[in-house]
Amino acid sequence: MSEVNAPSKANSIALKQRLAGLSANQRALLLRRLGEDKSEVGSAGEWRAIPRAQPLRVEEHPRVAVYPASRGQQRMWFLHHYAPGSPVYCVPSAFHLVGPLNVAWLEAAFSAVIQRHDMLRTTFAMEDGELFQRVAASSTFQLQQTNLEAIPADTRKASAERCLAEETCRPFDLAAGPPFRAVLIRLQPTEHVLLLVLHHIISDGWSRSNFYRELSTAYEALATGSPAAVRELPIQFADYSAWQEDWLEGGALKTQTAYWKTKLAGEPEPLELPSDRARPATESFRGGRCSRRLDPQLTTALKTRAQEEGATLFMILLAAFKTLLYRYTGHDDLIVGVPIANRQRVEVEGLIGFFANTLVMRTTFPTDLTFRELLRRVKQTAVEAYANQDMPFERLVELLHVRRDASRTPLFQVSFAIQDYPAVNFRLPGIQTSPWFVTTRTSKFDFSLTMERSAEGWTAAAEYSTDLFDADRVERMLDHWRVVLESIVLNPAQRVSEIPLLTAAERQQILVEWNRTEREYPLDKCVHHLFEEQVERTPDAVAVVFEDQRLTYRELNVRANQLGHSLRSLGVGPEVLVGICVERSLELLVGILGILKAGGAYVPLDPAYPAERTRFVLEDAGGPVLLTLQQLRADLGAEFPNCAIVCLDADWETIAKAPTETPDSGVGPQNLAYVIYTSGSTGKPKGVAIEHHSPVTLVHWAQEIFPRDECVGVLFGTSICFDLSVFEMFVPLSRGGKIILVENTLQLPDLPVAGEVTLVNTVPSAINELMRRHVLPSSVRTVCLAGERLVAELVKQVYQSPSVRKVYDLYGPTEAATYSTWALRRVNGPRTIGRPFANTQVYLLDQNEQPVPVGLPGQIYIGGDGLARGYLNRPELTAEKFIADPFSSRPGARLYKTGDVARYFPDGNIEFIGRLDHQVKIRGFRIELGEIEAVLCGHPDLAGCAVVTQNEGGGDKTLAAFVVGREQAEMSIGTLRQWLVEKLPAHMIPSRFFVLPILPLTPNGKVDRKALERLDGVELAAGTDYVAPRNELESRLAEIWQTVLRRERVGIDDNFFGLGGHSLLAVAICSQIARRLNVEVPMRSVFKHSTIAGMAKQMAFLGEQSQNSRPIEQADRNQPLPMSFAQQGMWLLHQTLPDLAVYNQPVAFRLSGRVDRDRVRRALQVIVERHEVLRTALVLQGESLV
Repeated sequence: MSEVNAPSKANSIALKQRLAGLSANQRALLLRRLGEDKSEVGSAGEWRAIPRAQPLRVEEHPRVAVYPASRGQQRMWFLHHYAPGSPVYCVPSAFHLVGPLNVAWLEAAFSAVIQRHDMLRTTFAMEDGELFQRVAASSTFQLQQTNLEAIPADTRKASAERCLAEETCRPFDLAAGPPFRAVLIRLQPTEHVLLLVLHHIISDGWSRSNFYRELSTAYEALATGSPAAVRELPIQFADYSAWQEDWLEGGALKTQTAYWKTKLAGEPEPLELPSDRARPATESFRGGRCSRRLDPQLTTALKTRAQEEGATLFMILLAAFKTLLYRYTGHDDLIVGVPIANRQRVEVEGLIGFFANTLVMRTTFPTDLTFRELLRRVKQTAVEAYANQDMPFERLVELLHVRRDASRTPLFQVSFAIQDYPAVNFRLPGIQTSPWFVTTRTSKFDFSLTMERSAEGWTAAAEYSTDLFDADRVERMLDHWRVVLESIVLNPAQRVSEIPLLTAAERQQILVEWNRTEREYPLDKCVHHLFEEQVERTPDAVAVVFEDQRLTYRELNVRANQLGHSLRSLGVGPEVLVGICVERSLELLVGILGILKAGGAYVPLDPAYPAERTRFVLEDAGGPVLLTLQQLRADLGAEFPNCAIVCLDADWETIAKAPTETPDSGVGPQNLAYVIYTSGSTGKPKGVAIEHHSPVTLVHWAQEIFPRDECVGVLFGTSICFDLSVFEMFVPLSRGGKIILVENTLQLPDLPVAGEVTLVNTVPSAINELMRRHVLPSSVRTVCLAGERLVAELVKQVYQSPSVRKVYDLYGPTEAATYSTWALRRVNGPRTIGRPFANTQVYLLDQNEQPVPVGLPGQIYIGGDGLARGYLNRPELTAEKFIADPFSSRPGARLYKTGDVARYFPDGNIEFIGRLDHQVKIRGFRIELGEIEAVLCGHPDLAGCAVVTQNEGGGDKTLAAFVVGREQAEMSIGTLRQWLVEKLPAHMIPSRFFVLPILPLTPNGKVDRKALERLDGVELAAGTDYVAPRNELESRLAEIWQTVLRRERVGIDDNFFGLGGHSLLAVAICSQIARRLNVEVPMRSVFKHSTIAGMAKQMAFLGEQSQNSRPIEQADRNQPLPMSFAQQGMWLLHQTLPDLAVYNQPVAFRLSGRVDRDRVRRALQVIVERHEVLRTALVLQGESLV
């Protein structure tokens, strides 16, 4: 029994031995005095002994008695056949024997023990769906022996280990038996290793102690010639199992059943410890073992602390273990399995059999719980559990109707045990015996911690699933548990959430060594100064290319200077914000540089954004000047009071009269460079204010990482409202490279100058589409990906492009000037965002802003020179998100709370996990779901709404809105989309809308977003009547749209974007049309003709044009013939997935009657000769497919 029932620290084993010497009347009297349950005491005051059971039948030749199997044996039989090849339920032990061993005596001693215990002569059989024990009256035992003396001495031990491992893991045949084996390995005449392997169906830890004790006694009796001093067994295991079944069926557990049903009501979520690998669909039981010996002084201190708190050593150790689990997982409702010997009856103490049971101990963690309060909870639960310990675990699982999952055990995934059975002592006269470590390399649960007692003290042994964990993670876990133990000894009143986990060495490594990123950069520079310095170095080099226009560094600088002077005349200077709403053009670069040269800070505005959002940004920023183009001015709506509007095209004639030298603005590194507005949870965007020193840090880091030749041609395809654009503009302009300006990254292959692009900086979803279409230019050497999680498969695909040499994974929020960490990703390398770059610190902290250990998830906090000043006009939000840096000695140092979750790899690299809140990233755009909800819930027909992300397959995510309408309200996807389109940018419009009668809620009354992510509900209509296709072309287009948009039905008048389409899906539509219909449709056609009817009409028009074009002429057969577009796509698909048979087009006919095989062959030969494609090979010549 555990120390739970021994607060006086009396030895429970010795106590049981004393109880064994009491008479039945003495035991009954003791029970009455202790106030125990009288159900086991008869009317005469006598103990009701377990009676001898009668076998169901007795079979002869050989003589076998048949009994029903116990509940525990039934469960073990199931588990054995669930994983028939696994040794997970083999229980091995081994001893090193040095001395003159008498093998005959040892074999005879085994025979004596086997004859004494029925379980060692038992096999198992299923009959009509029921499991039975078959106990043989006698058994012939022969000790298996292996002689290794002939093996060289230097390799003999290794050979012995291999033999032991093989015998330890060899599975049992429980039907043929016996369910144990003993092996003696001879190393030399006076040195042996004895291995004993018992199957768990007939044994437990206590049984193993009994086995070795009786084996020692029997051997000693033979050695001394005296009879063995063993007491006759009053019963056998079959008697106990029959008694237990009668007792259970007699309703003895009625009270205990009520307790367990109440205690375990509302099963919590399965415990998910941070792991090194994803959980497999089916647990394999493969495992490993790590151990740590507890310092004797610590053990003494723990016992003292436990006594002071009115608890036992077991209780305080369990509470500390649950503290560790809570801190590792954040789960505030924990269930831990606690194995117990389950030998309360004196009669069963000497038996060999499977008696052990498992108690389920549940603990909740309210906010601000102290360890002392936790210990009280654990103590109460333990006392209650031991008072109700008779409930077999397998029966408990049945009573609770626990959901079954092939990947984990029911009810609990983690166990904690303290050795509550006699120590294994094996002593042979004249022989020196010592334990020899053996293991099955298995684990019954995700993680088990067992406290093992020996003469040297206590050892914490961890058994863990190697499907989930690596050994170094488990070793760190044991170190952290030791830190917890040391902490609670010193201060049991501290909050559980604040108990430290890190060792001193870990803290130094994580906080200091992994954040040594100091670099010396110029402290007096602004970001445009870096461009001006490059102008001096390479004035005649091309700085920017847009369509057929080019500007040199000198020309770009002169225009920017002229604009800067003009803006100065309008009052622009340091700390003055200037809006810029310009389409992709040379004027865009001129405008941004001009604002910076005037000393101002630019506020980017996307021309595609709704006028309402643009007006909000301009009003919030309060800028006195707005730069735009003449054709966009009308789209901006009403005039803006106190804001001068400058058109960079219509007003250029005036601007060009300004001086060409650099303006003297007086701007410095601590002044604002730009303010980028990002999504805000309140329903309004928030402006992130960035000072010049932040992008300067970014550019200097990039100069270290990217050689000059990689920056020769940098694609500028990102909106200036997205902070990736800062990298795309200022890195090449400070390195002498050229910016290649494009409307959208996906248009890269259509650029006339696509062959000049050497570096692409974009989001993974965009590069994924370019790779899918196989259109990444061969000139591209470097690919930088940011803004979304970068999956390993995409990294592999990008590296398959012959020209690509480097793929970088860059991470960072707008609040930290674009990027904060970087990693050069490799094929099959770790999925990491790397480490902090120059002059940047990154910390992973828990909910109490304490550093987390390696491998545990924590929120990313960023510090250093790249941090933003804060949020414009939002001091409260700035104070909330930008906190004082507790790890820095620099005055005024701050940290930004990103809301992103990550964890450390052991080498210090960081793995990105996801978001902490409801902020998400869709196609690289950071979106606050709360902002969409705030706008959507403003619709008069809605009573409630929630917006979540849903996976579309292939790693893509989309937004889905769930709405609850008011009574008698008529809603359609069209009306709701229009409501949002007028207020939000396109990337924030949900792709799908679902109507629900009520939003699902969690027990604490919050919207259950996890439930919504798995829910479909009733999808709203698109707002138009369904019109069926009228011809074959429309029918085939409808099939394509339904496939790409994942819709069951699409009418010819349904709008592509109204159905949730976006730019990447538009590309997919065009690709499908090309593949299925062999018609090249430009992507802009999807935007211009966004219904099937309109697209079909346009395609018909293109078809008529093609009929009027010149006829197809016969190609020169003396030259290599290029593949068609469709062939190229099919060839590339085949190279990527060579084993894919989906594009094989089989056809078969059944022929009856005589078949002339020669005529069939000649007929096929005629067809082959007529159609040259049947004689064609598709090959790659150089870079061409022919």
